[in-house]
Amino acid sequence: MSRPHFSIIIVTFNSESTILDCLNHLVRASVNEAIEIIVIDNASSDSTVSLVMRHAASHPHSTLIENVDNLGFSRAANQGISVASGDFVVLLNPDVIPSTGWLSRLAAHFRDDVGAVGPLSDQVAGLQRFPLYYQGQIAGETTVDQISDSLFRQNGGKSVETRLLIGFCLMVPRRIFETEGTLDETLFLGNDDLELSWRLRTRGYRLLVATDIFVHHQSQASFKSLSPERSKRLVQESTDALQRKLENYYGVRKVPPPLELWGIEWFTPTPRSATTLADTAPSSAIVSIVVPVHNQLNYTRLCVESIRKNTNIPYELIFVDNDSADRTAEYLRTIPDARIITNRENAGFAKACNQGIKVAGGEYVVLLNNDTIVTEHWAQRMVNAAAAFPQLGILGPCSNNVTGDQKVAEARYDTPAGIEEFAREHYQKQAGQVEQVNKVIGFCMFIRRSVIERIGGLDERFGNGNFEDEDLCVRANIAGYRCAIVREVFIHHFGQRTFEDTGVDYHQAMRTNWEIFRKKWQLSSEIEVFKTGYPIGKLIRRRFNPRQHCCPLPERVEVIETLPKKTTPAQSPPAVQLTDDWLNNSTSGFESTSKESSTSLYLDLMKRCLANWIYGPDEGPAFDPQKRMEGRDWPRIAHSMMGLKRLDNLHFCVEDVLTTGVPGDLIETGVWRGGGTIFMRAILKAYGVKDRCVWVADSFEGLPASKS
Repeated sequence: MSRPHFSIIIVTFNSESTILDCLNHLVRASVNEAIEIIVIDNASSDSTVSLVMRHAASHPHSTLIENVDNLGFSRAANQGISVASGDFVVLLNPDVIPSTGWLSRLAAHFRDDVGAVGPLSDQVAGLQRFPLYYQGQIAGETTVDQISDSLFRQNGGKSVETRLLIGFCLMVPRRIFETEGTLDETLFLGNDDLELSWRLRTRGYRLLVATDIFVHHQSQASFKSLSPERSKRLVQESTDALQRKLENYYGVRKVPPPLELWGIEWFTPTPRSATTLADTAPSSAIVSIVVPVHNQLNYTRLCVESIRKNTNIPYELIFVDNDSADRTAEYLRTIPDARIITNRENAGFAKACNQGIKVAGGEYVVLLNNDTIVTEHWAQRMVNAAAAFPQLGILGPCSNNVTGDQKVAEARYDTPAGIEEFAREHYQKQAGQVEQVNKVIGFCMFIRRSVIERIGGLDERFGNGNFEDEDLCVRANIAGYRCAIVREVFIHHFGQRTFEDTGVDYHQAMRTNWEIFRKKWQLSSEIEVFKTGYPIGKLIRRRFNPRQHCCPLPERVEVIETLPKKTTPAQSPPAVQLTDDWLNNSTSGFESTSKESSTSLYLDLMKRCLANWIYGPDEGPAFDPQKRMEGRDWPRIAHSMMGLKRLDNLHFCVEDVLTTGVPGDLIETGVWRGGGTIFMRAILKAYGVKDRCVWVADSFEGLPASKS
């Protein structure tokens, strides 16, 4: 058969009462047209599939796609659109009876600025009700063709512009689906036509009702196969999902009324006060930002400050602290509205992300490395891209330090202000550019909630990182979503800081996790992945199997710290300010930070010197790291036996005294080697404190005499 001119997409679910009649009339009504029929069955429990197969046996231009689970109308329709080859795509309900010549008559109404065309019918709302345009009486035995022919004689070539085309029968040029995106898969049942109509109109396309074509519509036959309670719930969920999308576009409480958007009054989202995005999260959060951390406090501070400064949509911050040994835990508690999960051991990057995802309540979840600096409007622009292209499940930005297509080779700057300036210039060059790819890198992954609901989280077998992001993207693709680079968004990435801090061989970790990935996906051992890559295109064409491709999230996660809004504890250390006294490093961005950050770096180095923890395992005296951390060994060469954790506590206490203005000097009692005294003097020196001194009380001599 030659390439079809029309691809007719029919989604079925328990449609045995209407589907055969629909298909038979469809074939007869399109006898002179080059068509292909693509039926996608959403796990019908009746005889729908066998009826479709019987029909397809005698019609070679018919295709059946069977889904193991009910994926919802939008996702199933998108499956059909993805394999359609016609110039025009027609979304047709299985309870529609078309009229002879309907396809050519619909197509005749298209112009360059027309995005979609729909016919008249007897069971439809709005401007598509045929009595508005039909002159004459309808006899009881009048056929569909007779009504349509009469309309064509009266209104041939005429159409009216509308704000809404109902989805029971809708023709769209395939090129428009390719450029503007397919149906929004967050809408499981209902409202897909409202969303598509709204999106096309906001992109400058006109919607037309062809007043010279009639099709019969039985109306919502598939809905009737569901219980009224379930049908109502699913439609309401889709309504609320669309409302959130509109709020992303217009702003919360700024969405125009449905009469203005579509000319209807029956779009009724749940009132805002009663809607929550999740039981565990603020109802206003559009984006949940999950940041796993393990030490590297200075980078975490910079990341947090950039999020606060540059995120202009409602968001929540979720930190997963993987047993940090520096002052990270104390710092996180000073962040207003932070939601903190604390692990007593380093659980690994993948597991930490899953813990954060579990408690996230936003419509989108961002997995963000703590060694990043986000830039102006980053989150809003990512949301805009996701909203514009509903088929996109995982999105990533561009960066200076990332592999593959996301890397911006020309990124050059010497200061934090330089990052912002470069990001603005980059936006001006790349505004509106969204590139579909097979995968995005995990330093910043912007994930649609429906992806998580379908495939779960990261595969925790990948531990501390590498290939867990690729694995997630492969599973998302198999599940029907797509990945994309939002080219207009630029984020600075230092890169590999946690690997360096923990002493992990990054390249060996890559090789180890590649083997996990290769075996999981049954790839050849002869693949030289670091030279030639691997055949991801073949992987993503596999059939989705929930048992194989879903990685469940943990059943329960304890959020141990949530600070109330607009409160800053007295012990909060000064925030890192993004000043301009940074030095550039050509590989990873900035080596030193601001004065405040330099102070922290100096004091962290002082602690390591005191505990004799400044050498690698092959350079200095051997010791047990866990015991040295907790102060349970007696180092032969060291200025202190306190251990890093107790030095961290001392660091916090002295800074607390300074920032809250507690009067008086400092004293170390029970001195052995004097490490505590040295460190307290270092803190005073670092902060330029000259009106306090440090006293030393020897264990054998007691306290010094009072000056008074």
